[in-house]
Order: sequence, then C-alpha cells, then structure tokens
Amino acid sequence: MSVSSEFQRALLDCVDVLRECDGPGAARWAAELAAAARDGVADLSRGAARALAALESGAAAPEVVPELQVEEFDRRQEHLTAICRVILGR
Repeated sequence: MSVSSEFQRALLDCVDVLRECDGPGAARWAAELAAAARDGVADLSRGAARALAALESGAAAPEVVPELQVEEFDRRQEHLTAICRVILGR
C-alpha cells in the first residue's frame, strides 16, 4: 500500500468514528479531517500538515468521543499522527 493510500485510509478511519459521535465538536473535527483528506489527494504534504494541525490543536477533545470508543479512536488517531509525521519528515 502506498503512503498516500495509507494516509487516506487512516484519515477516513478517524472520520468514521467521529461521524458516529454526537455533538458539534465531533462534526467539526470530522469535517476538518475530511477536508485534509481532500487536500491530500492533490498535495499529500498539504493534507498531512492540515490533518496534523487538527490533531495537535486538540480539536478532538476526549469529550467528543464516547467512552466506549475512546481506546479505538486513540489508536486510530496515533496511527494517523505517525503517518502525517512520516510524510512531513518530522
């Protein structure tokens, strides 16, 4: 699997969890990550930078993810963060 494909998959995994959550915080963060996925199609580095900025901004405050999904979401978020850092050489 290519880095670009894995980046898209990891982003969409996070978006899927967030779309199952209630509340405006989850919806806003899902929209930001979906936008990063779109950016990543045209420019992988720009998409990764946008996703990493969203991840690091705390946009995914724990209160947006139900307690039963926190562990799974954390795993997905960590994976996405690692991919973004590899793409950006950080």
